[in-house]
Amino acid sequence: VEAQTGAVLTSSQAYHAYWIYCQPRSLKPLRRSSFKEQFTNETLTRFGVGMRHDLVVHQDTDEKPRMCQGWQGLALRSE
Repeated sequence: VEAQTGAVLTSSQAYHAYWIYCQPRSLKPLRRSSFKEQFTNETLTRFGVGMRHDLVVHQDTDEKPRMCQGWQGLALRSE
């Protein structure tokens, strides 16, 4: 995860990336609720960014925007 102006990282995107990280390493992923709590604490400590519940995300150009939970100003690293 990295700070990125204007970015939105949803809780689903963060958990999915974490789950993918765990698989090839034979690590048992935390339950989603535990992950969300720990990840939120870490983003607050490292970046000063708390979880928001009012983020608007556009999935596709044809779909309506939807509200979701996540972090404003954070993005997954491209590596």
